[in-house]
Amino acid sequence: FFYLEQGPLRETERKLDFAIEGKGFFVVEDEEGRRFLTRDGAFHLDKEGYLRTSSGYYVIGKSGSRISLQDATNIYVTEEGTIFSNGMESDSFLIVTQPRATKLGNNLWEYDSNTAQEDADSKIYQGFLEDSNVNPVYEMVKMIEAHRVFDANLNAIKAGDEVLATLNDFGGV
Repeated sequence: FFYLEQGPLRETERKLDFAIEGKGFFVVEDEEGRRFLTRDGAFHLDKEGYLRTSSGYYVIGKSGSRISLQDATNIYVTEEGTIFSNGMESDSFLIVTQPRATKLGNNLWEYDSNTAQEDADSKIYQGFLEDSNVNPVYEMVKMIEAHRVFDANLNAIKAGDEVLATLNDFGGV
């Protein structure tokens, strides 16, 4: 299954920030109903009461429709993703995994309804966001290693060119 390495979770204390621990993704959709995957849980309520991403995509619930929390004053979400609004259960996050996905940019990946499967193992944490999973020190070490390999190959090519030049000079005598 397609999976990114888990980034560290950072507490924000915002009621509409959600982090996923595990392999799952939130399902979101645009105005035309095209669906995508994201792990960016920085949500807000729009003026109609729909839960949206910071980029404006609608968040999809297990019911298959957009999550609406109209007139919600007290929102609580369980680790399983069940959403309680004003003390009543209103919906659950649709959290899925999928074998392969292509990164589209803007914290979005392609969504394939034929291969996506609900993920019951991931946990949702309210008031948290997932930080970047990139380890800058590790990436710098890898970049230095790649540069050294490139330099070694470049020196081998230069040495080969010098040998060919010497052979050409020898053959021209």
